[in-house]
Formats: sequence, structure tokens, C-alpha cells
Amino acid sequence: MKIKSSSLKVGQKFSEPLFFEDGKNMFLAQDCAVRKSHLEVISRWDISFLITEGHVLKENEIIPNLDEIEEVEELESLDEVDGYFSVIEEISDVFENKNTNQTVDRKTIDSAANKIIQNVGDDKISALHFVISESPQFDSYVVSAVNVAITSCVMGIELQFPQKALQALVIAALLHDIGMKYVSEKIVKKKGKLTSEEFEQLKMHTFKSAKFASDNLLYSREVASIINQHHERWDGTGYPEGRKGSEIATTARILSVADAFDAMISTKSYRNSMIAYEAVKNLLRDKGKRFDPTVLKLFIKCIGVYPVGSYVLLNDDSIALVSASVLNSPFMPNVKIIKTPASKKNFLHQIVKLSEQNDLFIVRALRPEEVVNEKK
Repeated sequence: MKIKSSSLKVGQKFSEPLFFEDGKNMFLAQDCAVRKSHLEVISRWDISFLITEGHVLKENEIIPNLDEIEEVEELESLDEVDGYFSVIEEISDVFENKNTNQTVDRKTIDSAANKIIQNVGDDKISALHFVISESPQFDSYVVSAVNVAITSCVMGIELQFPQKALQALVIAALLHDIGMKYVSEKIVKKKGKLTSEEFEQLKMHTFKSAKFASDNLLYSREVASIINQHHERWDGTGYPEGRKGSEIATTARILSVADAFDAMISTKSYRNSMIAYEAVKNLLRDKGKRFDPTVLKLFIKCIGVYPVGSYVLLNDDSIALVSASVLNSPFMPNVKIIKTPASKKNFLHQIVKLSEQNDLFIVRALRPEEVVNEKK
């Protein structure tokens, strides 16, 4: 059911989760009150309607003794969403100016990179939530640039990179695919296999992205090298130089994994997106071939087998949102219960540590649309 955003009122609660208009990303959990801050976000980002399988709760339907949940109710804190959307807008200007041959201001890139580093440092969980959500109102290259930068930043912080190295990694991630703007749209959107000539044209995007960073924006050789090497493979079968193993910069190996993960969970003209769990499984299949095993291990440590923000079905028929990965138990993350059978309403909104439960476990990962369409 569609709900007009203009009809929402502060204090309203719904019997089922409320989703953004794409039907995939949760805006408000079941039985949580609409706040003024929610209405402000809807207005600021011109969101026309929301989707739910439920209805507005009357007073006699509201679950007793259920306190107001903290900001962790939503898919991510609204301040964090706002921060990342503002970064997307900044990077959109960079890509747009690139398309129209206008001068690109390096300060815009620096500002965006610093915001990402600050936001990820403040709240890694919200950052990862944002990565697996979708922002269809923006250019896909721009959203990808920001998502890849966030994921790369999470891994860089985990490795305790010095500030300068972290900035170089995040800047490279923001610019890693700007050279795709030189590639024919016909090639980019082709559904069948590329010809040898088309693939050669596609491969040039790494060089052109690196050249744009160094020649137009005067970034360091380090930034350009990270960009140029992000399609190199651990086994030496990548491009443009066929580097292998330690010949590839560690930062480029990180960017490679982050880029591949984002590509898998993003909708393309020639295929649908994967759920994050399936994307992680695909990455692990390429361990030691396409990707550095150590970097993949780092990725799993940061993201988890069931990435933060993923929806999962539990063995008691509850639906939960993964809220945190657990280092020593990658298949048993912490989850937040967002839908429950009628007999277990008291567990709604509870954070459950699956690693500490003997009789509760994940049955399977869910696609967001399955959560929307799930009936009570």
C-alpha cells in the first residue's frame, strides 16, 4: 500500500515497517512513532510516498510497555543519511562538470572525502547500512563512487591507516570510475558479451580516471596509482598491467574488493542486483584468484557474511535486520527484530545476539521486497 508522504503526522505508528518509495529500504520500523525529523527528511529529499503492507495503528492496537526506540530504529540515523546524501550531491556536481567540460574544483572532492572519513569514523554501522541501500534519484556512477569510498574507508580505518593514506584511498575511490564517462554508453549498457574491441575500450577507463585525477585535479601519484590498479587481479589476470600479488598496492586491493561488492549489489542495465549475502559468497569464491585473501578476510571482518543492513529470516519465523557483525561468529551476527509472529510481539525491536542463542538462528537471507510483501 502506498502512503502519501504529505499525509504522515508526528506520532503515527504503523502495524508493519514503512519503506521508501523504491520498496527496498526501510524508513521506519513496525510500531515506531513518526517524528518531526522524519518529516523533515521526507520534505528535504522530495519523497512523494512511502510503502507499507500495514496500516496506521489505533491507540488500542499499540503494543503496551513498548518504549520509544532510540535512533537505531531506522535503517540508519537520519543525520548520517543526510550527510551521505550531501556527499552524493557534491560528487554529482563533479561528474556533471566533467560531462560538460567545466572546471572541476578539487576542493569539492577533498570536502567529500573528509566528510566520509568523519562519518565512517563516527558511525561505521550507519555507513554500512547506507552502502547496501539504494539511491535511485542519483546517477548510478555517483552513488557507486560514494558507496565504494565508504566501504574502502571502513577497511582503511580497520587497518589503522594514517590520515594521509586514508584520504588517498577515499579520494581514489570517489574518482575510480569517472573515466567511464569516456566510454560509449552503448558499451556500458550492452547486455551481451563485449567484443574484444569493446572490452579494450572499457579497460581504458582506469587509465582515464587516473589521468583525470593527476592531470586535471593534480592529485598525487599515489592516488592515480590506486585508481589505475583497481582492476588488477591477485593472480595476475587483471588489467591494465597484469600486476599480481604484492605488485598491486594494498590500497588498490582494498578498492578492488569494495568496487566488486558494490557492483554486485547494484542494479545494472543487463542484470538485477544481488542481495548482500550472495555478493559476499561470490567474493569468497574468488579468494586467491581475483582478490587478495588477506583483504577479503578484512572485508568479512568489517562487513560480515550477512552485511549490516541485510534482512534475514530466523527459524522462529521472525524477520530481522542485521545490526552488527560478530568477529568470531560471522554467521551469527547481532540482529534487530522488525517483524514477529503474533505470539512473540514482546520481542519486536529487540536486539538479539545470535552468537549467544542456542535455539535461534538464521534460516536464509531475504531480498528487501520479500520483507515488504511478507504478510502477517
